[in-house]
Amino acid sequence: MLLLAAGADVRDSTIDPAFPGDPLGALYGAAGRNHDAPLTRILLEAGADPNDNESLYHAAESADPACVRLLLEAGARVTGTNALARALDFERLQTVRLMLAHGGDANEHGSVGNLLTHAIRRRRSAEVVRALLDAGADPSSCDAHGTRAYRLARRMGLGEVAALLRERGARSGSDPREDFIAACARADRAAVHDLLAKHPSVLDSLSAEQLRTLPELAAEGCDDAVRLMVEVGWPIATRGGDIAGSALNQAVFRGDSALAGFLLAHGAHYDERHGYHDNVYGTLSFASRNGISADGDWLGCAMVLIDSGAPIPDPRYEFAEEVEAYFAELRTAA
Repeated sequence: MLLLAAGADVRDSTIDPAFPGDPLGALYGAAGRNHDAPLTRILLEAGADPNDNESLYHAAESADPACVRLLLEAGARVTGTNALARALDFERLQTVRLMLAHGGDANEHGSVGNLLTHAIRRRRSAEVVRALLDAGADPSSCDAHGTRAYRLARRMGLGEVAALLRERGARSGSDPREDFIAACARADRAAVHDLLAKHPSVLDSLSAEQLRTLPELAAEGCDDAVRLMVEVGWPIATRGGDIAGSALNQAVFRGDSALAGFLLAHGAHYDERHGYHDNVYGTLSFASRNGISADGDWLGCAMVLIDSGAPIPDPRYEFAEEVEAYFAELRTAA
């Protein structure tokens, strides 16, 4: 407040070293980075522009919707910012409702495609999905691969969401392959083995799109489902998810050393690729340095990779400090 009172320009901007690129203003620092509602209010009252293309998007990451509410009340636009999609990356029911009430389009197609199917792929609750449907989201929406919301909900193990979509008019239908995938996603061993007994070739008959369910579930932390799928013979190197990676890439991206160790013990390999043209060490490098998950165990991931017989990574890779120290020790001892 002292700086503003002394004539500081509330629209001044700078480069955020954490996100190099376009200059970002003080409002982004308050609302988007620090989620500081009192400071956000001060800056908005001083004339900060709520439509800076960053503040609302990053404010949506916070569990506290206070900054989102202030930005929206100051005239922040929702449509065209991907902010609603960002809120759907987390379980943010209040934030989703606020954005929908302030002009958010439940049928908007943005960088993540359809919002309803994006919410399902992120395994959002039935309450969040209901908020989208109540705001007009089409229950028969398809994702970028042509999979309808109802079928996708079953593939992601979301029985309550699937039932809600059916209540809202989504078509269901019977398909042994989809029943098998849904049972896998629920980690329902009895149902899976019953379906395999009735349809012995069901796994071999799955399409490339259906097979993507394994890395999709690995990306969302559905470890029990992933373990069951691998145990019954699901192709372990199938790629999918945001990083177009294998289940091993997805596990390492999240820092899930236990799942990574399981996958490696069942035939996964460090050289499995992802969509950024590298192997699992590339995934470990990026994820460990950027803290993708608050409780990620990337040192554990490094250890299980080495224990599986993976080579010590090339020095061109950079890792988080403790992971780097572990590999340096191995190079010294070699």
